[in-house]
Amino acid sequence: MLDNDIMMLRPVASSENSARGNTAYGESAGFYDPSTVTDLVNVRGDAARIVLYCYVRWSNQQYMWGSSGVMESVDVLLRWIEEDPVDTWEMGRNDVTENITGVRNVFVDYPELAFQLFGETVPANYTTPSRGASESYTVTATSNNTDYGTVSVSGYTITANPKPGYYAAGSTVTSGNATVTQNGNTFTVEPSSDCTVQINFAAQTQLTVTYMANGSQYDTATCDTGESLTLPSTATEVSGWTVSGWSTTAFDDTTEQPTYYALGDS
Repeated sequence: MLDNDIMMLRPVASSENSARGNTAYGESAGFYDPSTVTDLVNVRGDAARIVLYCYVRWSNQQYMWGSSGVMESVDVLLRWIEEDPVDTWEMGRNDVTENITGVRNVFVDYPELAFQLFGETVPANYTTPSRGASESYTVTATSNNTDYGTVSVSGYTITANPKPGYYAAGSTVTSGNATVTQNGNTFTVEPSSDCTVQINFAAQTQLTVTYMANGSQYDTATCDTGESLTLPSTATEVSGWTVSGWSTTAFDDTTEQPTYYALGDS
């Protein structure tokens, strides 16, 4: 049970415990920031890793974020984990806790998992107990045609800036080794060596999307390639069934949930 888990306990002066009370951790006004206390400058990461442990182990999601929760936001939590890496004291505490309960805090042993849990790239040169300092690689970004669009790069993130009438259609790793994922005009690079990534711009064309419901045409919509489209939020109900969303392909009876886009999504 959460209340009986000693992993969430950490020794602190009673005056500080009283000062924080039930205030959520964070950096903004109305939140409690341990770094504002001289003796607690280096415990931001400790607190964030304990909070994340409880979040995962005890499914503490309903009361996790915001002023009425435990932590201000995911961004603050990951920033604290990055800026205050795991130290020898924290690793020793993890060992002792395991001796008592048989359970470890995985985010102390593998703090890089915190970033991956929320779909973020592990910071370059981030020191972890499991692998020491992560290797740092240089990512270079190019455009397939600067008349179509330009690019900028910051660390392992490439931002595409298409010119009017064009869009970012994809990417190509032209040198080195890397995995690249695209979200609109943002490309996240996971390199395994120094690499060059070419962003491929293409001319937009107008597309027509046809929506089918219960075997009949429900609606149509148009948009340019590379732009988002808001899907209909309703559809013709099939007798005895509830419509959950739209699928790009038809499918017959299945025992597994198919891949689909929810009603009203973009």
